[in-house]
Amino acid sequence: MQSNTDRVREYLHGEHAGCYAYDHGNHYVTDGCYKYIWYSQTGEEHLFNLEENPHEAHDMAGDPDAETKFQPWRSRLIEFLKDRPEGFTDGTTLIPGRPHDALLPGYEPEATYPYL
Repeated sequence: MQSNTDRVREYLHGEHAGCYAYDHGNHYVTDGCYKYIWYSQTGEEHLFNLEENPHEAHDMAGDPDAETKFQPWRSRLIEFLKDRPEGFTDGTTLIPGRPHDALLPGYEPEATYPYL
């Protein structure tokens, strides 16, 4: 099998359950150029331009046009989370403060999950 790209997917979603501190639980989405982070308990958001800022030292959240930059990334994360059992989204907005465990409810390691 040959491919003209080394990319497997357009966007990658990852998460950290906040096992050290519950409020540190977060989800992120990246395309390799930008990285959006949403803290699921507080609603805090960050956006980084990884090409200009690979060490994530400048958070674009403070930029004057931040809302315009954030909205497409929120929409991408909503798409990843829409079928999740925790209720992190209603399909249109992100909902902070939803309870969650370190593992998905009913998680079976050998099963296939469409949202993972």
